[in-house]
Amino acid sequence: MITPSDVILYKKKWFDWQEYIKRQREAIINKLSIFKNWKLYLEIDGKFLQDPHAARTLPWYIIDSQKHIFAPLKEQIEILFCLDANDILTEKEHSINSTNSIIKRVEIELWIKPQIVINNIDIQQDFDKVLEFEQEFQRRNYKVREKYKIIWYPHNTKNILSDNWFWWDDHIPLSNNLILVIGQDKENKNKTSTCLAQIYNDKQIWLESWYAKLSTFPITKLEDSHPINLAYQIAIGDQNILENNNENTKNTENLLEKLWGSKANEINETYSCITNDEIISIASYQEIQRRKDRNPDLENYDKYINIFQEYVQKKWYDLEQKID
Repeated sequence: MITPSDVILYKKKWFDWQEYIKRQREAIINKLSIFKNWKLYLEIDGKFLQDPHAARTLPWYIIDSQKHIFAPLKEQIEILFCLDANDILTEKEHSINSTNSIIKRVEIELWIKPQIVINNIDIQQDFDKVLEFEQEFQRRNYKVREKYKIIWYPHNTKNILSDNWFWWDDHIPLSNNLILVIGQDKENKNKTSTCLAQIYNDKQIWLESWYAKLSTFPITKLEDSHPINLAYQIAIGDQNILENNNENTKNTENLLEKLWGSKANEINETYSCITNDEIISIASYQEIQRRKDRNPDLENYDKYINIFQEYVQKKWYDLEQKID
């Protein structure tokens, strides 16, 4: 749940949120127009609908920007919510409550009822708990789909793109041409796997479909040592997240080339909407400090601060400058 302390209100527009929403939406519409009769599986990287971290590090980013991006397109949209079977096995009640909270918010904000996709199912490992989870949401009139564990995902493309793997997954029938794939998976593997499985199984019944990712962070047009990318690493809690993102992108592209001869597409217009890099850097520094205050044992804090200080010294930025 988002609290008032999660959001900072700024007076000046250091980030052009209106242009950001416009550009993100236009990029999606453009991709839909390229192949008009194809389905586009759009993986939503990061938090869906509300992103307080973005609002803190990009002063004047509107916390519910994604609602504004997608609301005019809602007649074209269907939504798949992905979660991991292992989370259900370890904390079933928490998974039920968390899933219910997210999908209810989606229904309230966009008036779209998501389908639920359980990823990484191992039928030999406490499948009864997964089945209980399914039945709980089926009683609430949600469609629940199953995806099974892929031992070699995402490296062994020959096995993955065979009847041994994706073929066993539920093929989810969808009517609209824009499918938003959302979830709580920080590394996005469940969301990406869901997209790829759908493209594979679409292909088996002669449906044309393709893939793209919508993201705000990391901002790849900025160097890895930029404060906003450092703040992103701390927020995710993984100092290797940028490297892992690059590896996951390469693996996804490899699978996509095998599936339909094309590479992954990323939609990320964040960089072009930053109006003042110095202010963004200072806001990101303040976010790093905020997380340190909340967690005094924050891992690799000194490392991040050293990288940050090298960056601002090189740019001659004034850390004492007040952001308002």
